[in-house]
Amino acid sequence: MYSLGSVQDISDAVAVEEEQQLAATTFNTHAGIMITDRDKNILRVNPAFETMTGYSADEVIGKNPSILKSGRQDGNFYRHMWSLIQQTGQWSGELWNKRKDGSLYAEMLTITAVRNEAGEVTHYVGTTQDITERKQAENRIEHLAYHDDLTGLANRRLLHDRLQRELAVARRHSDYGAVLFIDLDQFKHLNDALGHPVGDELLRQLANRFREIMRREDTVARLGGDEFVFILSAENKDLAHVGFEAQAVADKVLAQVAQPFSLNGHQYHITASVGIVLFPEDDEDADDILKHADTALYRAKEDGRNTVRFYQPSMQAAANARLTLEKDLREALEQEQFELHYQPQVDLDGQIVGLEALIRWQHPQRGLVPPNTFIPVAEETGLIMEIGNWVLRTAARQFQTWQNAGDGHHLQRIAVNVSSRQFQQGHFTDQVVSACEEASLALEFLELEITESMIMSNLGEAIEKMTALRARGVRFAIDDFGTGYSSLSYLKRLPLDLLKIDQSFVRDITSDPNDAAIVETIIAITSHLGIGVIAEGVETAEQQDFLQEKGCDSFQGYYFSRPVPAGEIPALLKAGRLQASRS
Repeated sequence: MYSLGSVQDISDAVAVEEEQQLAATTFNTHAGIMITDRDKNILRVNPAFETMTGYSADEVIGKNPSILKSGRQDGNFYRHMWSLIQQTGQWSGELWNKRKDGSLYAEMLTITAVRNEAGEVTHYVGTTQDITERKQAENRIEHLAYHDDLTGLANRRLLHDRLQRELAVARRHSDYGAVLFIDLDQFKHLNDALGHPVGDELLRQLANRFREIMRREDTVARLGGDEFVFILSAENKDLAHVGFEAQAVADKVLAQVAQPFSLNGHQYHITASVGIVLFPEDDEDADDILKHADTALYRAKEDGRNTVRFYQPSMQAAANARLTLEKDLREALEQEQFELHYQPQVDLDGQIVGLEALIRWQHPQRGLVPPNTFIPVAEETGLIMEIGNWVLRTAARQFQTWQNAGDGHHLQRIAVNVSSRQFQQGHFTDQVVSACEEASLALEFLELEITESMIMSNLGEAIEKMTALRARGVRFAIDDFGTGYSSLSYLKRLPLDLLKIDQSFVRDITSDPNDAAIVETIIAITSHLGIGVIAEGVETAEQQDFLQEKGCDSFQGYYFSRPVPAGEIPALLKAGRLQASRS
């Protein structure tokens, strides 16, 4: 007979076995399970976890679950997750993790904290379901809801949402944006002649071209048929600048459409018309903006197609004027309408020690066009690089002519302004050396004037170019010093010869204590750094006296001479000194 104690032992053993079998059955569920200790070191995983992640149990035991992180969730996500677990004992949610092979998977994860009788956390249990297919299906459905099925571009619904958002941002920050409404010219004829499948292929190719010219922050959408819309993000407070930018994008659109399309082994050509509206204006909403852009498009169609029209008459006039100016600039280069004037730079004795070359445009109909009118357009179109090279070569040649004639024996330098785009060219150093060699001008007579913003846009590259040219003898001056970064840290690193005090400070140095203090500080800085200094815009004797008293040793401005044509320079040089009248 069995004793009662033996029966109890057998009963307990059976209960333990049943409990172990139940635990094993539970652990072998289709859900992935991971158990960690209180320090989040993995203690055990089940087969479903191995299948889901691609890791074997041996590869993960003892490691932290962070080996699965995909990077889709940031640190704030995990901090919030663990904060909830500590507070409530559990967290559930969706996240993306990474399998052993690097592929991503979506999971529905539940993490539960296991506590002992004292309430202390002893383990964490994570239970997870792979929901990748569901999430992918949801993403496909969402994409179809907001994107055009043919081209993959944003559809009308997404366009409307983003336009409303851009409109709100523009109003909140007092910025301006633009909408371009694009319609293909005579697309119906091509569609009817070649069939809809060919027409669809053209639209797909066109969508890819549009993706190439759009910025990351902008939106391009297909409304249906052959109608497309660009939203240029509202991020500029200058309405005119936004208008010019919109015109530039529209020009790119026309250029992309004009490229031949390869369809069924044949080349086909088509054009487009573009309507532009700038926003925000008054109380218009997204529908109003699209309606105005459509009106502008209609005008473009009326005006012969393959063209661009603004909804705002004033912007249309400005765009027309700018296009005309750009055309005239190209003709000016071809027809040699540019000329250089030179403004003397003098020392304490009034001796001319340098000349700054300043470009002038003598237009046959417009007359003398101010540089501040055409230089910005030249910068935007890239013509500034050709114009800048012409200035450099012409100034070098003219300076050497004066040297050869014996007129420039007191001259120490010829100063030439360099544009940002010109300076950033990879071959800029060779361009400078070539210009001087062609003119037989010693490089130490050339002084290049650059701005602080040009340098700071890529300090390392600027130092490299300047150092290479400085080693050949070329001098460097910082133009308009005090209006940009004005940082001592970069002044120490650059091979500079001269700082030019901007005329905006010089103008009021005898009446504005702040300007006087700024100028005095700049002069002191240059003295300590061993850099020369010259004051621009000197127009009165009082200004010169103040500057001279503070230690400035060079001057430039109307008090001594205006910029004059090259033909007048020999007489000034022969006069020896420029001593302005103090009457």
